[in-house]
Amino acid sequence: MVGKYGYAEASISRITEAANVAQGTFYNYFETRQAILDLLPPRYAQKMNEYIASRMEPGLCGVDREVRRLEAFFDFFRETKESARLVNEATVMAPEGFARFGVIVRKGYIRALERSMERGEIERMDPKELGDVADLLISIRNGLSHMMLSAEGNRKRVPKRFFDSYRKFVAKALFR
Repeated sequence: MVGKYGYAEASISRITEAANVAQGTFYNYFETRQAILDLLPPRYAQKMNEYIASRMEPGLCGVDREVRRLEAFFDFFRETKESARLVNEATVMAPEGFARFGVIVRKGYIRALERSMERGEIERMDPKELGDVADLLISIRNGLSHMMLSAEGNRKRVPKRFFDSYRKFVAKALFR
């Protein structure tokens, strides 16, 4: 509903009609419209993390794994019609949900970096520094997604050169 109409136009009547339930039934589960809207970003984050994890081949290591993580992110973003609108509008229309979205994405990235540390692919670092590195990588990913994929449905493949540049960058900045 939000992907199609945006948060502002995702009314309770539209939501209940699409779910084929009465509006009274809606209020048995949610106190307000905002309550359901704030559920969407965290669920989207979980879905995205699961998608990315499912695209990680077991034999990939180090920088190859990190580049594949970025490729999988863009694949998910491109394949998920509601992605741009859901995430971009959430900052204003579902701020609590967007905050939880950020926590879920960040924790997932930190876990991935911790595994890279355990395998000796990146230097050991304290938890605060690791969180900073995760934030930097997420920021790169998000910035590229805004440049490459528009909310208007532009779902073109990200040029290979972006992944090549990312590979060079993370190989020098992070991986041994």
